[in-house]
Amino acid sequence: MTTRNNPIHSLQKHPLFLLFSALFTGILFSRFFFFRIESLIVFLLFFSTMIIWLQLINLLKKRSLMLVLFLLFFLAGMIIYKPFYDLKEGACTITGQINKVSDSSIRLTDVSFLEKGVWYKASGEFYCFLPENEVVDELDYIALNGTNNKSGNLNFVRVFMASDFFSYPYSEDFMTSIIKHFNNFAKGYVNFIKKNLGETNGSYASGIFLGLGMDRQIRDVINRSGISYLFVVSGFHFFLTFFIFSYALSFFKIKSKFAIFLKILFLILFYMICATGPSSFRAFLMLFLYQLFKLFDYPVSSLNVIGLSGLIILLNDPAIALNAGFQMTFGAVIGILLLNKLLKNKNKILRKFTPLGSLLFIIPITAFHFKRIPLLSVPIGLILSITLIPLIMICMLISLLFYAIQLQFLATFLLKGLNPLLNLARGITDFLSKNLGTISVEGLARNCLILSIPIVSLFLIMQIAGKKKCTE
Repeated sequence: MTTRNNPIHSLQKHPLFLLFSALFTGILFSRFFFFRIESLIVFLLFFSTMIIWLQLINLLKKRSLMLVLFLLFFLAGMIIYKPFYDLKEGACTITGQINKVSDSSIRLTDVSFLEKGVWYKASGEFYCFLPENEVVDELDYIALNGTNNKSGNLNFVRVFMASDFFSYPYSEDFMTSIIKHFNNFAKGYVNFIKKNLGETNGSYASGIFLGLGMDRQIRDVINRSGISYLFVVSGFHFFLTFFIFSYALSFFKIKSKFAIFLKILFLILFYMICATGPSSFRAFLMLFLYQLFKLFDYPVSSLNVIGLSGLIILLNDPAIALNAGFQMTFGAVIGILLLNKLLKNKNKILRKFTPLGSLLFIIPITAFHFKRIPLLSVPIGLILSITLIPLIMICMLISLLFYAIQLQFLATFLLKGLNPLLNLARGITDFLSKNLGTISVEGLARNCLILSIPIVSLFLIMQIAGKKKCTE
């Protein structure tokens, strides 16, 4: 006899993913609608008390519990976003930690701003522009007077005079000193690459492998091309590098547990070297958690790993839910998993198009945030991601190992051999930046793409809920 799976029962197989979805949706809902935080807290406490009481007296059915928890996390998302305040446009006084220094700006985290004699914890992303030739160090804390310009959830704070800011490091703890050591190692390796390949090819090589070393002009070309995801250490880089390492490890006769331990160690070391921002942490966290569960033989689905990663990140920084990079990272992975499920029983040729599932969410998200969507960059980027880029990254990974063990002549030999491939990569990027790598979308077309997000999300829920058939 053939029957359908119960949707609620199927959904319960991915509780962490559903709770992450609830928390994320609650934060987005709270961002666009105003609620009194006190009323929400009182309602949440009352609702939680009622649920606990119903559970104690066995009136709450197990199948209803997931829906109740979903609602609780949705309300929690609305609440945890509200204690954070938006910094208004205009003159401001802020403090924060310098997370990343680039050629054009510095990225701040843990930001607070002063308003009417009171410090407030700020939400959103903060980028600061200092006066020309002023130098600051990553991980230092900075205080400044400047002028803020907003673009949605982004804050661009410009400081006009050197006397309007100062920065100092905190006393280094053990973890900070380790991070600085790896940062210095990464900077030294980038300089080594540029010394052997020249400024331009060196920038492309270090960008592809570590997401580092690119100046403003090269970044602008890459952004216009629509394949910037190949030059940012994100899920693509981590999964590809992890696959290369795992494949190399498979040639050695190593016990399963020890092999997993080595993979986790590799992930940690690679993250410490190329920790270029939130995108690298998100990718690292997903793979790290998945391998950790495998190490302890704990069965877990890919969606639950994504859910747990998202919960950890959102509970630490609720405002990151509004970040385009956060949305694209999780949207891309979820889209790939969805398409993989749809093509699971199809032929091998169709299954090779699974990576295109990332576009299910990336296209609407880029339309919403940037008013642009990829065009020629989609097929060309796909070809690059399975041919040229993996080859470059394999050579870069081997050269990094040689550089780390002080066999620099072998590292140089490998890097010199990459010049033809890097010239090709640079030529393709320049072509896409000038010839419809991305296109602008406005008006009705943009609105339709944005509205496709809930439609795709609903379709995803239907797939998770299970249109599978069971045979008894």
